[in-house]
Amino acid sequence: MTRHSLLIQFIVFVPLLSFGQLKGKVIAIANGDTFTILTDDRQHLQIVLFGVDSPEMGQDYSHEAKDYLGDLIFFDTVQVMIKGKDDSGRTLGVVTMFNINVNERMLQKGLAWHDIKADNNPLWTAYENKAKQFKKGLWSKPNPIPPWQWRNAHKN
Repeated sequence: MTRHSLLIQFIVFVPLLSFGQLKGKVIAIANGDTFTILTDDRQHLQIVLFGVDSPEMGQDYSHEAKDYLGDLIFFDTVQVMIKGKDDSGRTLGVVTMFNINVNERMLQKGLAWHDIKADNNPLWTAYENKAKQFKKGLWSKPNPIPPWQWRNAHKN
């Protein structure tokens, strides 16, 4: 094996190793961006969709977001590309199932905001903007309140 081929393998495969992968069956839906999986080794893990933020329970479209996520993934096996942990220790991830990127689908359906503080993917911003343009989901309401502002206003 030449040094050149080793370098190419290093460039291609090392980024893949920097993020872990999980697989599990979805056994509970908490809200429009959080759910629980049961892994092959029988662990229960709470997963939060990375880079998106769905309405909090009590906000407009919170039930629609939760129901849509449930219809999409409940009791199916999903792949999770781990992106880190949130402040509560939950796993942040990009979730796919049957070649569907769940994070992107929530943005496309107008059931989540793109969290540009966590993720600067321009494609995800474009999905949000298109949902706004066509008044999909939460964007059908005038001036929807982002969940991070809603959480700050409703702290005890």
